[in-house]
Amino acid sequence: MYFEIFIVFLKLGLLSFGGPAAHIALMHQLLVDEKKWLDEKHFLDLISLASVIPGPSSTELALLIGRHRGGKLGLWIAGVAFITPALILVLVLAYVYIQFGNLLIITSMLDIIAPAVVSIIMFAVYQLSKKVIKGYDAIFYIISALILSFFVNQVIVFVVMGLIAFLYRYLFRTSVVKEGMSLILIFLLFFQIGATLYGSGYVLTSYLETLFVEPGYLTFQQMLDGVAVGQITPGPVFTTAGFLGYVLSGNILGGIVGAIGIFLPGLLFITFFYQGFAYLRDVSWFRDILKALNYAAIALMISVVIQLGMSFDLVVWKYMISGTGLLLLVIKILSPSQLILLAAIIGIIVSFL
Repeated sequence: MYFEIFIVFLKLGLLSFGGPAAHIALMHQLLVDEKKWLDEKHFLDLISLASVIPGPSSTELALLIGRHRGGKLGLWIAGVAFITPALILVLVLAYVYIQFGNLLIITSMLDIIAPAVVSIIMFAVYQLSKKVIKGYDAIFYIISALILSFFVNQVIVFVVMGLIAFLYRYLFRTSVVKEGMSLILIFLLFFQIGATLYGSGYVLTSYLETLFVEPGYLTFQQMLDGVAVGQITPGPVFTTAGFLGYVLSGNILGGIVGAIGIFLPGLLFITFFYQGFAYLRDVSWFRDILKALNYAAIALMISVVIQLGMSFDLVVWKYMISGTGLLLLVIKILSPSQLILLAAIIGIIVSFL
């Protein structure tokens, strides 16, 4: 069982391009549709829990599923397997970045991968929605959360949806800057991010700017380069910490320390508090709130699709890739992981033309 957990999450860590929404879509396809480790309802419950506890949400979803499948040891195996491939890759890219100053050849892959990622997220929304949306209350929550997501961050979306569900129940029915930076300081700063940032890697930039750019530890461009590396590599976007830790310290140890710092809070939190959540899932008032949060999770995935689509700047071939990718997924010619691999291969070929 533990070896299977390791192999499954290692595969996810190698193929999960495109940020948290894409990671969730791939986990749904592999762990719910194919392996039947958990059902749709439980999967959405874990998405909701991952989104309202501190740390990177898609990584915590991997940890929660590992915990569900293999207990506390399964949690740590899933975390190590999911994070390690991306961490190794970003450390290699950090070395290339220090030596040559840019990553233009690598980033060209993103032009092909991004539309494919949109296809995968749309497919996951389709799969989840047809099994979860039942009744007008679901439509209300999804539309409300979708509209709200364009004005506030996703943590507030979940809080507002949970509050509405609670009130409804009880009121209406019943170059390296600062080279050689201390490893301890690197660890503490990234631990602070991991312990206080709610939601996904999409809100990571504001934390990095406050903690690293404004004090002068990193330039703004270095921060953007680090975030870009987290986006174009498979696995958690938060492996950006490994890249920036390397840049801050000038060595691989700083990258490892940065990654440990940002992921450790979530690992510890889920290790010690998962049982409490498992109990609350069966409590009626918490069940109502969790159901609203599930609808909010679907709405936020739709929001990501819209935002990524807008980022294509009306480039027709990108929309064609997304549409074709969605069709191939729906009619089951390709799986999401195969689509990502195909897009990556095409991207590499195009980069040399």
